[in-house]
Amino acid sequence: MSRPYPIKIYEKYTMVWSVFDGDEWHEMSGFIAAWVTPHATEIDPLVRQAAEYHPDKSMNVYQCGGSCTDDEGERYTNALVKALFMALKKGHQICYINPAFTYGKTSDKPQRVRLPKEDLATKICQRYRWRSPVCTGP
Repeated sequence: MSRPYPIKIYEKYTMVWSVFDGDEWHEMSGFIAAWVTPHATEIDPLVRQAAEYHPDKSMNVYQCGGSCTDDEGERYTNALVKALFMALKKGHQICYINPAFTYGKTSDKPQRVRLPKEDLATKICQRYRWRSPVCTGP
C-alpha cells in the first residue's frame, strides 16, 4: 500500500541549502551546480578578459591535466580562479550584496539564486550561505 508524501515546490530561482527532516539535517549545497552555465554566451567575454589576469595569459582549464602533481593542479586551479575573480572585480566591476529575501520554511534554508547572465548584466553578485562569498558568474 502506498502512502502520500508531502512535496515542497519552490520558485525556480530558489536554492535550498539544507533540509531538516525532523531528525537530522541533509546538506543540499551540491545542487548549486544547477545554476552553473559555462556555455552561456555572456560567459565567453568574461573568460577572455580573465585570461589577461592569468600568469599564462590563457584560461585552459585542462592545461595541467593528468601530468600534474596534486600541488601543481591546485596552484593552476587557484590561478584560474584568481584570474576570473580579477576579471569580475576590475573588468566588470562586480560587487557583492546580500541576496533578496526568499519565502519558505526557515528550516529548509532557502535562498534566491541568479544566473550568471543576470549577475554580469547588473554587476551584482550575491553572497551565499557558504563559508565564503560565491559569485554565480564563473
